[in-house]
Amino acid sequence: RASAASDGSASDRRASAASIDSSVNQTIIAGQQVTIDRLMAERRQHESARALLEARVADLAERLQHCRMRERALEEALEARPTKSDEMKVLEERNRTLSLENEE
Repeated sequence: RASAASDGSASDRRASAASIDSSVNQTIIAGQQVTIDRLMAERRQHESARALLEARVADLAERLQHCRMRERALEEALEARPTKSDEMKVLEERNRTLSLENEE
């Protein structure tokens, strides 16, 4: 009888230990799931922020391209614009022409 009681007690201890192990494992798994859920939420936030930043970079790149095009157009316009000495030459030539017309 003592041996049967001791076997039963050992069996109860093993069952109790297995139950505790199972409970601990379930707690660990639940904690890991919470961590996974939190990390996934952070990842979604980072992906959303990244998409917004990429859109902003694309917008800024487009605006920069337009600014550079306007800058080139202004530089070309300045280069094509007559200088004061060019204007003076035109006025001098116009004066000569008018003088010749008056002489005629």
